[in-house]
Amino acid sequence: MGNYHARCGAGEKPEVETPEAYLSLFG
Repeated sequence: MGNYHARCGAGEKPEVETPEAYLSLFG
């Protein structure tokens, strides 16, 4: 999930931090 935090800072919503949301956005 390291990439998630990096992309989160790139403009993604910080509140979206669930595995399902992560997979939905970047899967």
